[in-house]
Amino acid sequence: MPGYIGAIPGMYYDTKNEKYFAIQANYAAPASSAYSNQDVKRRKLRDEKEAEAAKKKERQARRIRQARILQEPLAGGSLRRESGLDGFDPAQILAGGLVRQGHHTIIAPTDQEVGSGTFSIGHKPEVGSSVVELRHAINGFIELYQFDLQKNDLSSQNKFGLDFQKSCEDRIAGRPRTTEISSVCAHETNEILATTWLILAANYGIMLSSTSVEDIDDHPRLNRRQVVLGPGLSRGSDVCIFSSTPAPPQSNLLFAFGTSAGVLATVKNGALDTSFVTPAPAKDQPDDTFAVEFLSDNPSILLSGGRRGILTVTDLRVPMLSSNPDTITHPSSITHIRQLDQHRLIVSGLKSTLCQYDLRFRKTRKLNPTSEQKAKAKSRLNLHPTSPILIYPDYQNTASHQAGFDIDLEAGIVAAAQEADEFTPAVQLFSLHGGHKLESPLANGFQAKDDEEWLVKCLRFAKDSDSGMKSLYVGHRKVIQRYTWGEVEDR
Repeated sequence: MPGYIGAIPGMYYDTKNEKYFAIQANYAAPASSAYSNQDVKRRKLRDEKEAEAAKKKERQARRIRQARILQEPLAGGSLRRESGLDGFDPAQILAGGLVRQGHHTIIAPTDQEVGSGTFSIGHKPEVGSSVVELRHAINGFIELYQFDLQKNDLSSQNKFGLDFQKSCEDRIAGRPRTTEISSVCAHETNEILATTWLILAANYGIMLSSTSVEDIDDHPRLNRRQVVLGPGLSRGSDVCIFSSTPAPPQSNLLFAFGTSAGVLATVKNGALDTSFVTPAPAKDQPDDTFAVEFLSDNPSILLSGGRRGILTVTDLRVPMLSSNPDTITHPSSITHIRQLDQHRLIVSGLKSTLCQYDLRFRKTRKLNPTSEQKAKAKSRLNLHPTSPILIYPDYQNTASHQAGFDIDLEAGIVAAAQEADEFTPAVQLFSLHGGHKLESPLANGFQAKDDEEWLVKCLRFAKDSDSGMKSLYVGHRKVIQRYTWGEVEDR
Protein backbone atom coordinates (compact mmCIF):
# COMPACT_ATOMS: atom_id res chain seq x y z
CA MET A 1 0.00 0.00 0.00
CA PRO A 2 1.80 3.15 -1.18
CA GLY A 3 1.87 5.85 1.47
CA TYR A 4 1.01 3.51 4.35
CA ILE A 5 3.48 3.85 7.23
CA GLY A 6 1.50 2.01 9.90
CA ALA A 7 -1.31 2.78 12.32
CA ILE A 8 -1.41 6.40 13.50
CA PRO A 9 -3.55 7.27 16.56
CA GLY A 10 -6.57 9.35 15.59
CA MET A 11 -6.07 8.66 11.88
CA TYR A 12 -7.62 6.17 9.45
CA TYR A 13 -5.85 4.96 6.31
CA ASP A 14 -8.23 4.63 3.37
CA THR A 15 -6.86 1.90 1.12
CA LYS A 16 -8.87 3.11 -1.88
CA ASN A 17 -7.74 6.74 -1.72
CA GLU A 18 -4.31 5.74 -0.30
CA LYS A 19 -4.44 8.59 2.21
CA TYR A 20 -4.74 9.13 5.95
CA PHE A 21 -7.85 10.89 7.24
CA ALA A 22 -8.52 12.32 10.69
CA ILE A 23 -11.17 10.44 12.69
CA GLN A 24 -13.86 12.85 13.87
CA ALA A 25 -16.07 12.46 16.93
CA ASN A 26 -19.64 11.41 16.14
CA TYR A 27 -21.15 14.57 17.63
CA ALA A 28 -18.68 16.86 15.82
CA ALA A 29 -18.72 15.20 12.42
CA PRO A 30 -21.06 16.69 9.78
CA ALA A 31 -23.78 14.50 8.32
CA SER A 32 -21.78 14.08 5.12
CA SER A 33 -18.59 13.00 6.92
CA ALA A 34 -17.25 9.61 5.92
CA TYR A 35 -14.71 9.38 8.74
CA SER A 36 -16.64 9.72 11.99
CA ASN A 37 -15.88 7.29 14.81
CA GLN A 38 -18.89 5.16 13.93
CA ASP A 39 -18.14 5.13 10.22
CA VAL A 40 -14.49 4.22 10.77
CA LYS A 41 -15.54 1.30 12.97
CA ARG A 42 -17.84 0.15 10.20
CA ARG A 43 -15.07 0.51 7.61
CA LYS A 44 -12.60 -1.44 9.75
CA LEU A 45 -15.15 -4.22 10.22
CA ARG A 46 -15.76 -4.30 6.49
CA ASP A 47 -12.01 -4.47 5.78
CA GLU A 48 -11.59 -7.32 8.27
CA LYS A 49 -14.50 -9.24 6.75
CA GLU A 50 -13.20 -8.76 3.22
CA ALA A 51 -9.68 -9.85 4.19
CA GLU A 52 -11.04 -12.90 6.01
CA ALA A 53 -13.21 -13.87 3.03
CA ALA A 54 -10.26 -13.49 0.65
CA LYS A 55 -8.04 -15.70 2.83
CA LYS A 56 -10.74 -18.34 3.11
CA LYS A 57 -11.26 -18.36 -0.65
CA GLU A 58 -7.52 -18.70 -1.22
CA ARG A 59 -7.22 -21.57 1.27
CA GLN A 60 -10.14 -23.39 -0.31
CA ALA A 61 -8.65 -22.99 -3.78
CA ARG A 62 -5.34 -24.50 -2.67
CA ARG A 63 -6.79 -27.23 -0.50
CA ILE A 64 -9.79 -28.52 -2.44
CA ARG A 65 -9.43 -29.73 -5.99
CA GLN A 66 -12.15 -31.46 -7.94
CA ALA A 67 -11.38 -35.01 -9.00
CA ARG A 68 -11.11 -35.43 -12.76
CA ILE A 69 -13.48 -38.38 -12.75
CA LEU A 70 -16.29 -36.05 -11.65
CA GLN A 71 -16.07 -34.43 -15.07
CA GLU A 72 -16.83 -37.71 -16.83
CA PRO A 73 -20.37 -37.77 -18.28
CA LEU A 74 -21.43 -41.17 -16.90
CA ALA A 75 -19.31 -42.10 -13.88
CA GLY A 76 -18.90 -38.46 -12.88
CA GLY A 77 -22.64 -37.85 -12.75
CA SER A 78 -23.23 -40.82 -10.46
CA LEU A 79 -20.34 -39.94 -8.16
CA ARG A 80 -21.36 -36.28 -7.91
CA ARG A 81 -24.80 -37.30 -6.77
CA GLU A 82 -23.41 -39.81 -4.25
CA SER A 83 -21.05 -37.19 -2.82
CA GLY A 84 -23.86 -34.66 -2.42
CA LEU A 85 -22.65 -32.20 -5.05
CA ASP A 86 -25.75 -32.60 -7.20
CA GLY A 87 -29.28 -33.54 -6.42
CA PHE A 88 -32.58 -32.37 -5.08
CA ASP A 89 -32.44 -30.08 -2.01
CA PRO A 90 -36.01 -29.46 -0.80
CA ALA A 91 -34.90 -27.10 1.99
CA GLN A 92 -33.08 -24.84 -0.47
CA ILE A 93 -36.04 -24.81 -2.85
CA LEU A 94 -38.44 -23.86 -0.06
CA ALA A 95 -36.12 -21.23 1.41
CA GLY A 96 -35.46 -19.69 -1.99
CA GLY A 97 -39.19 -19.41 -2.65
CA LEU A 98 -40.10 -17.49 0.51
CA VAL A 99 -41.58 -14.08 -0.25
CA ARG A 100 -43.18 -11.32 1.82
CA GLN A 101 -46.93 -11.73 1.92
CA GLY A 102 -48.59 -9.44 4.42
CA HIS A 103 -47.49 -7.86 7.67
CA HIS A 104 -48.98 -6.59 10.91
CA THR A 105 -48.05 -3.12 12.11
CA ILE A 106 -47.98 -2.74 15.88
CA ILE A 107 -49.95 0.37 16.73
CA ALA A 108 -48.27 2.39 19.49
CA PRO A 109 -50.04 5.08 21.56
CA THR A 110 -47.04 7.42 21.18
CA ASP A 111 -44.07 7.73 18.89
CA GLN A 112 -41.75 6.84 21.78
CA GLU A 113 -43.48 3.51 22.47
CA VAL A 114 -42.55 0.59 20.22
CA GLY A 115 -43.29 -3.09 20.29
CA SER A 116 -40.95 -5.62 21.84
CA GLY A 117 -41.05 -7.82 18.76
CA THR A 118 -42.01 -10.76 21.00
CA PHE A 119 -45.20 -12.50 19.95
CA SER A 120 -47.13 -15.76 19.82
CA ILE A 121 -49.17 -17.08 16.92
CA GLY A 122 -51.70 -19.90 16.68
CA HIS A 123 -53.64 -21.53 13.85
CA LYS A 124 -57.41 -21.79 14.36
CA PRO A 125 -58.69 -24.39 11.86
CA GLU A 126 -61.94 -24.78 13.80
CA VAL A 127 -62.75 -21.16 12.89
CA GLY A 128 -61.36 -21.24 9.36
CA SER A 129 -58.62 -22.96 7.39
CA SER A 130 -56.65 -19.72 7.08
CA VAL A 131 -57.51 -18.10 10.42
CA VAL A 132 -54.65 -17.27 12.80
CA GLU A 133 -54.47 -15.46 16.11
CA LEU A 134 -51.56 -13.14 16.87
CA ARG A 135 -50.64 -11.98 20.38
CA HIS A 136 -47.99 -9.43 21.33
CA ALA A 137 -47.20 -7.04 24.18
CA ILE A 138 -46.92 -3.25 24.07
CA ASN A 139 -47.38 -0.36 26.48
CA GLY A 140 -48.41 -2.59 29.39
CA PHE A 141 -51.06 -4.53 27.44
CA ILE A 142 -51.31 -7.85 25.65
CA GLU A 143 -52.97 -7.22 22.30
CA LEU A 144 -54.73 -10.09 20.53
CA TYR A 145 -55.76 -10.11 16.88
CA GLN A 146 -57.57 -12.62 14.70
CA PHE A 147 -56.80 -12.67 10.96
CA ASP A 148 -58.39 -14.54 8.09
CA LEU A 149 -55.64 -14.63 5.47
CA GLN A 150 -58.08 -15.57 2.70
CA LYS A 151 -59.79 -12.20 3.17
CA ASN A 152 -56.54 -10.23 2.80
CA ASP A 153 -54.76 -9.06 -0.32
CA LEU A 154 -51.44 -10.85 0.17
CA SER A 155 -50.01 -10.13 -3.27
CA SER A 156 -48.98 -6.62 -2.26
CA GLN A 157 -45.83 -7.88 -0.48
CA ASN A 158 -44.86 -5.28 2.11
CA LYS A 159 -47.10 -2.40 1.02
CA PHE A 160 -50.26 -3.13 2.96
CA GLY A 161 -50.84 -4.60 6.38
CA LEU A 162 -53.12 -7.48 7.26
CA ASP A 163 -56.69 -6.58 8.20
CA PHE A 164 -57.90 -8.23 11.39
CA GLN A 165 -61.45 -9.49 11.95
CA LYS A 166 -61.42 -9.32 15.76
CA SER A 167 -59.20 -7.80 18.41
CA CYS A 168 -59.01 -7.27 22.15
CA GLU A 169 -56.44 -6.47 24.80
CA ASP A 170 -55.57 -7.47 28.37
CA ARG A 171 -53.88 -5.14 30.81
CA ILE A 172 -50.67 -6.56 32.26
CA ALA A 173 -50.42 -6.20 36.03
CA GLY A 174 -48.10 -3.35 36.94
CA ARG A 175 -48.01 -2.05 33.35
CA PRO A 176 -44.40 -3.13 32.60
CA ARG A 177 -42.53 -1.26 29.90
CA THR A 178 -42.41 -2.94 26.53
CA THR A 179 -38.65 -3.40 26.80
CA GLU A 180 -39.17 -5.44 30.00
CA ILE A 181 -41.26 -8.13 28.26
CA SER A 182 -39.13 -11.29 28.13
CA SER A 183 -41.44 -13.88 26.53
CA VAL A 184 -44.93 -14.57 25.18
CA CYS A 185 -46.10 -18.15 24.60
CA ALA A 186 -49.42 -19.99 24.39
CA HIS A 187 -50.75 -23.35 25.49
CA GLU A 188 -52.99 -23.83 22.48
CA THR A 189 -54.83 -26.89 23.82
CA ASN A 190 -55.93 -25.14 27.00
CA GLU A 191 -56.18 -21.71 25.30
CA ILE A 192 -54.01 -19.99 27.90
CA LEU A 193 -51.44 -17.31 27.13
CA ALA A 194 -48.37 -16.80 29.33
CA THR A 195 -46.59 -13.44 29.36
CA THR A 196 -43.42 -12.87 31.37
CA TRP A 197 -41.49 -9.71 32.13
CA LEU A 198 -38.38 -8.70 34.02
CA ILE A 199 -39.21 -7.52 37.52
CA LEU A 200 -37.72 -8.20 40.94
CA ALA A 201 -40.95 -9.04 42.78
CA ALA A 202 -42.15 -12.15 44.58
CA ASN A 203 -45.73 -12.03 43.27
CA TYR A 204 -45.23 -10.58 39.79
CA GLY A 205 -43.47 -11.51 36.57
CA ILE A 206 -45.95 -13.99 35.04
CA MET A 207 -49.45 -13.35 33.76
CA LEU A 208 -51.78 -16.07 32.48
CA SER A 209 -54.72 -14.96 30.34
CA SER A 210 -57.04 -16.31 27.68
CA THR A 211 -55.89 -16.69 24.09
CA SER A 212 -59.41 -16.27 22.72
CA VAL A 213 -59.99 -13.09 20.75
CA GLU A 214 -63.33 -11.60 21.73
CA ASP A 215 -64.71 -8.35 20.43
CA ILE A 216 -64.29 -5.61 23.03
CA ASP A 217 -67.79 -4.28 22.40
CA ASP A 218 -69.35 -7.65 23.26
CA HIS A 219 -66.92 -8.74 25.97
CA PRO A 220 -65.44 -5.96 28.11
CA ARG A 221 -61.82 -6.42 29.07
CA LEU A 222 -62.69 -6.54 32.78
CA ASN A 223 -64.58 -9.80 32.29
CA ARG A 224 -61.54 -11.64 30.93
CA ARG A 225 -59.83 -13.82 33.51
CA GLN A 226 -56.23 -12.98 34.35
CA VAL A 227 -53.95 -14.69 36.84
CA VAL A 228 -50.73 -13.04 38.01
CA LEU A 229 -48.00 -15.26 39.42
CA GLY A 230 -44.48 -14.79 40.70
CA PRO A 231 -41.41 -16.76 41.82
CA GLY A 232 -42.10 -16.25 45.52
CA LEU A 233 -39.44 -15.74 48.17
CA SER A 234 -38.11 -19.28 48.60
CA ARG A 235 -35.04 -18.42 46.51
CA GLY A 236 -34.63 -14.77 47.32
CA SER A 237 -36.33 -11.54 46.38
CA ASP A 238 -34.28 -10.80 43.26
CA VAL A 239 -35.48 -13.54 40.88
CA CYS A 240 -35.92 -12.57 37.21
CA ILE A 241 -37.97 -14.53 34.65
CA PHE A 242 -36.36 -14.82 31.22
CA SER A 243 -38.20 -17.48 29.20
CA SER A 244 -41.26 -19.70 28.98
CA THR A 245 -42.54 -22.75 27.13
CA PRO A 246 -45.88 -24.60 27.06
CA ALA A 247 -46.01 -28.18 28.32
CA PRO A 248 -47.22 -30.98 26.02
CA PRO A 249 -50.99 -31.62 26.14
CA GLN A 250 -50.56 -34.94 27.97
CA SER A 251 -48.52 -33.35 30.77
CA ASN A 252 -49.96 -32.39 34.16
CA LEU A 253 -48.19 -29.03 33.77
CA LEU A 254 -49.21 -25.95 31.82
CA PHE A 255 -45.95 -24.01 31.47
CA ALA A 256 -42.32 -23.99 32.51
CA PHE A 257 -40.45 -20.73 33.10
CA GLY A 258 -36.71 -20.13 33.01
CA THR A 259 -35.53 -17.82 35.79
CA SER A 260 -32.34 -16.65 37.44
CA ALA A 261 -32.90 -19.19 40.23
CA GLY A 262 -33.89 -22.35 38.35
CA VAL A 263 -36.99 -23.47 36.46
CA LEU A 264 -40.53 -22.71 37.61
CA ALA A 265 -43.51 -24.82 36.53
CA THR A 266 -47.25 -24.19 36.72
CA VAL A 267 -49.49 -27.17 37.46
CA LYS A 268 -52.60 -27.76 35.38
CA ASN A 269 -55.15 -27.38 38.18
CA GLY A 270 -57.65 -24.81 39.34
CA ALA A 271 -55.20 -23.15 41.71
CA LEU A 272 -52.44 -22.96 39.07
CA ASP A 273 -49.82 -23.86 41.67
CA THR A 274 -46.39 -22.64 40.60
CA SER A 275 -43.12 -23.82 42.14
CA PHE A 276 -39.50 -24.56 41.29
CA VAL A 277 -38.83 -27.97 39.74
CA THR A 278 -35.03 -27.76 39.42
CA PRO A 279 -32.43 -27.15 42.14
CA ALA A 280 -31.23 -23.64 42.83
CA PRO A 281 -27.87 -22.76 41.26
CA ALA A 282 -24.90 -22.48 43.58
CA LYS A 283 -24.33 -19.02 45.00
CA ASP A 284 -20.85 -18.87 43.51
CA GLN A 285 -22.13 -20.07 40.10
CA PRO A 286 -25.23 -18.06 39.13
CA ASP A 287 -27.04 -19.46 36.12
CA ASP A 288 -29.77 -17.49 34.38
CA THR A 289 -32.00 -19.95 32.49
CA PHE A 290 -32.62 -18.57 29.01
CA ALA A 291 -34.04 -21.74 27.39
CA VAL A 292 -36.61 -24.33 28.49
CA GLU A 293 -38.16 -27.14 26.45
CA PHE A 294 -40.17 -30.31 27.11
CA LEU A 295 -39.57 -33.54 25.22
CA SER A 296 -42.71 -33.98 23.12
CA ASP A 297 -42.60 -37.78 23.35
CA ASN A 298 -41.93 -37.76 27.10
CA PRO A 299 -43.56 -34.81 28.89
CA SER A 300 -41.85 -35.72 32.16
CA ILE A 301 -38.45 -34.77 30.72
CA LEU A 302 -37.54 -31.09 30.88
CA LEU A 303 -34.58 -29.54 29.07
CA SER A 304 -33.09 -26.29 30.33
CA GLY A 305 -29.97 -24.24 29.74
CA GLY A 306 -28.63 -20.77 30.24
CA ARG A 307 -25.68 -18.59 31.05
CA ARG A 308 -23.28 -21.37 32.12
CA GLY A 309 -23.83 -23.29 28.88
CA ILE A 310 -24.92 -26.49 30.63
CA LEU A 311 -27.98 -28.18 29.11
CA THR A 312 -29.71 -30.10 31.91
CA VAL A 313 -32.00 -33.07 31.22
CA THR A 314 -34.35 -33.20 34.22
CA ASP A 315 -36.75 -36.07 34.95
CA LEU A 316 -39.66 -34.41 36.76
CA ARG A 317 -40.80 -37.77 38.18
CA VAL A 318 -37.69 -37.96 40.36
CA PRO A 319 -37.66 -35.95 43.61
CA MET A 320 -35.71 -32.75 43.08
CA LEU A 321 -33.27 -33.23 45.97
CA SER A 322 -32.32 -36.79 44.96
CA SER A 323 -32.07 -36.23 41.21
CA ASN A 324 -28.78 -36.43 39.32
CA PRO A 325 -29.72 -35.08 35.88
CA ASP A 326 -27.85 -35.78 32.68
CA THR A 327 -26.10 -32.82 31.10
CA ILE A 328 -24.71 -31.61 27.79
CA THR A 329 -22.01 -28.94 27.78
CA HIS A 330 -22.43 -26.33 25.06
CA PRO A 331 -19.40 -24.22 24.06
CA SER A 332 -21.05 -21.03 25.34
CA SER A 333 -24.22 -19.72 26.98
CA ILE A 334 -27.41 -21.42 25.74
CA THR A 335 -30.23 -19.29 24.33
CA HIS A 336 -32.59 -21.81 22.66
CA ILE A 337 -33.26 -25.56 22.73
CA ARG A 338 -35.41 -27.48 20.25
CA GLN A 339 -36.12 -31.20 20.00
CA LEU A 340 -35.67 -32.77 16.57
CA ASP A 341 -36.61 -36.38 17.30
CA GLN A 342 -36.41 -38.94 20.08
CA HIS A 343 -32.65 -38.57 20.42
CA ARG A 344 -31.50 -35.36 18.71
CA LEU A 345 -31.55 -31.75 19.90
CA ILE A 346 -30.52 -28.49 18.32
CA VAL A 347 -29.06 -25.84 20.62
CA SER A 348 -28.23 -22.21 19.84
CA GLY A 349 -25.98 -20.09 21.99
CA LEU A 350 -23.72 -17.10 22.24
CA LYS A 351 -20.31 -16.81 20.59
CA SER A 352 -22.01 -17.89 17.33
CA THR A 353 -22.53 -21.47 18.48
CA LEU A 354 -25.32 -23.50 16.86
CA CYS A 355 -25.03 -27.28 17.19
CA GLN A 356 -26.94 -30.55 17.06
CA TYR A 357 -26.47 -33.15 19.78
CA ASP A 358 -27.45 -36.79 20.15
CA LEU A 359 -28.51 -37.73 23.67
CA ARG A 360 -27.04 -41.22 23.15
CA PHE A 361 -23.53 -40.01 22.29
CA ARG A 362 -22.09 -37.37 24.59
CA LYS A 363 -18.33 -37.53 24.29
CA THR A 364 -16.52 -34.38 25.37
CA ARG A 365 -13.87 -32.58 23.36
CA LYS A 366 -11.26 -29.98 24.23
CA LEU A 367 -11.18 -26.52 22.73
CA ASN A 368 -7.89 -24.69 22.31
CA PRO A 369 -8.79 -21.03 21.79
CA THR A 370 -6.04 -18.54 21.11
CA SER A 371 -5.32 -15.72 23.54
CA GLU A 372 -6.92 -13.32 21.05
CA GLN A 373 -10.11 -15.40 20.96
CA LYS A 374 -10.22 -15.46 24.75
CA ALA A 375 -9.76 -11.69 24.90
CA LYS A 376 -12.58 -11.12 22.40
CA ALA A 377 -14.97 -13.44 24.24
CA LYS A 378 -17.82 -11.35 25.65
CA SER A 379 -19.58 -14.35 27.18
CA ARG A 380 -18.77 -17.62 28.86
CA LEU A 381 -16.56 -20.07 26.95
CA ASN A 382 -16.59 -23.75 27.96
CA LEU A 383 -13.28 -25.40 27.09
CA HIS A 384 -14.55 -29.01 27.36
CA PRO A 385 -17.90 -29.07 25.53
CA THR A 386 -19.85 -32.12 24.41
CA SER A 387 -19.05 -33.22 20.86
CA PRO A 388 -21.91 -32.23 18.53
CA ILE A 389 -23.08 -34.36 15.64
CA LEU A 390 -23.53 -31.28 13.44
CA ILE A 391 -22.24 -27.69 13.58
CA TYR A 392 -23.67 -24.66 11.78
CA PRO A 393 -20.49 -22.67 11.07
CA ASP A 394 -22.12 -19.62 9.46
CA TYR A 395 -24.36 -18.71 12.41
CA GLN A 396 -23.53 -15.24 13.78
CA ASN A 397 -24.55 -14.22 17.31
CA THR A 398 -21.82 -13.21 19.69
CA ALA A 399 -23.64 -11.81 22.71
CA SER A 400 -27.44 -11.41 22.22
CA HIS A 401 -29.35 -13.92 24.34
CA GLN A 402 -32.72 -12.58 23.11
CA ALA A 403 -32.10 -13.36 19.42
CA GLY A 404 -35.07 -15.25 17.94
CA PHE A 405 -34.88 -18.87 16.83
CA ASP A 406 -37.18 -21.57 15.44
CA ILE A 407 -37.17 -24.68 13.24
CA ASP A 408 -39.51 -26.25 10.70
CA LEU A 409 -39.06 -30.01 10.97
CA GLU A 410 -41.17 -30.82 7.90
CA ALA A 411 -39.28 -28.44 5.61
CA GLY A 412 -35.88 -29.09 7.21
CA ILE A 413 -35.18 -25.38 7.77
CA VAL A 414 -33.66 -23.50 10.71
CA ALA A 415 -34.47 -19.79 11.07
CA ALA A 416 -32.09 -17.89 13.33
CA ALA A 417 -31.89 -14.20 14.19
CA GLN A 418 -28.40 -12.74 14.07
CA GLU A 419 -26.56 -9.59 15.07
CA ALA A 420 -27.06 -7.74 11.81
CA ASP A 421 -24.41 -5.61 10.19
CA GLU A 422 -23.27 -4.69 6.70
CA PHE A 423 -22.35 -8.32 5.99
CA THR A 424 -24.76 -10.28 8.17
CA PRO A 425 -28.54 -10.42 7.61
CA ALA A 426 -30.82 -10.07 10.61
CA VAL A 427 -32.38 -13.47 9.85
CA GLN A 428 -30.50 -16.38 8.29
CA LEU A 429 -32.00 -19.67 7.13
CA PHE A 430 -29.99 -22.90 7.47
CA SER A 431 -30.41 -26.47 6.33
CA LEU A 432 -31.53 -28.40 9.39
CA HIS A 433 -29.82 -31.60 8.29
CA GLY A 434 -26.84 -30.16 6.40
CA GLY A 435 -25.78 -27.20 8.53
CA HIS A 436 -25.14 -24.92 5.54
CA LYS A 437 -26.72 -21.56 4.77
CA LEU A 438 -29.79 -21.46 2.56
CA GLU A 439 -30.09 -18.67 0.05
CA SER A 440 -33.35 -16.80 0.52
CA PRO A 441 -33.17 -13.38 -1.16
CA LEU A 442 -36.48 -12.06 0.18
CA ALA A 443 -36.57 -13.69 3.63
CA ASN A 444 -33.48 -12.30 5.30
CA GLY A 445 -35.30 -10.17 7.84
CA PHE A 446 -34.59 -6.53 8.57
CA GLN A 447 -31.29 -5.00 7.58
CA ALA A 448 -29.06 -2.99 9.90
CA LYS A 449 -29.52 0.76 9.58
CA ASP A 450 -27.23 3.34 11.18
CA ASP A 451 -26.99 2.88 14.95
CA GLU A 452 -30.54 1.63 15.43
CA GLU A 453 -30.97 -1.74 17.10
CA TRP A 454 -32.22 -4.25 14.55
CA LEU A 455 -32.09 -7.44 16.60
CA VAL A 456 -35.02 -9.72 15.77
CA LYS A 457 -36.14 -11.00 19.16
CA CYS A 458 -38.82 -13.38 17.96
CA LEU A 459 -39.58 -15.44 14.87
CA ARG A 460 -41.98 -18.31 14.42
CA PHE A 461 -42.78 -20.96 11.84
CA ALA A 462 -46.56 -21.31 11.95
CA LYS A 463 -49.16 -23.23 10.02
CA ASP A 464 -51.70 -20.70 8.75
CA SER A 465 -53.50 -22.57 5.97
CA ASP A 466 -54.55 -26.08 4.97
CA SER A 467 -51.78 -26.30 2.35
CA GLY A 468 -49.50 -28.17 4.75
CA MET A 469 -46.63 -25.67 4.48
CA LYS A 470 -45.77 -23.32 7.30
CA SER A 471 -45.17 -19.59 7.01
CA LEU A 472 -42.36 -17.72 8.71
CA TYR A 473 -43.31 -14.77 10.92
CA VAL A 474 -40.54 -12.34 11.87
CA GLY A 475 -41.14 -9.76 14.60
CA HIS A 476 -39.21 -6.57 15.06
CA ARG A 477 -40.52 -3.74 17.20
CA LYS A 478 -43.17 -2.04 15.02
CA VAL A 479 -43.73 -4.78 12.44
CA ILE A 480 -44.43 -8.51 12.35
CA GLN A 481 -43.66 -9.63 8.80
CA ARG A 482 -45.09 -12.76 7.20
CA TYR A 483 -43.05 -14.81 4.71
CA THR A 484 -44.55 -17.69 2.80
CA TRP A 485 -43.67 -19.82 -0.19
CA GLY A 486 -44.98 -18.35 -3.42
CA GLU A 487 -44.31 -16.10 -6.34
CA VAL A 488 -43.67 -12.38 -6.39
CA GLU A 489 -46.57 -10.73 -8.15
CA ASP A 490 -46.16 -7.42 -9.93
CA ARG A 491 -48.88 -4.88 -9.38
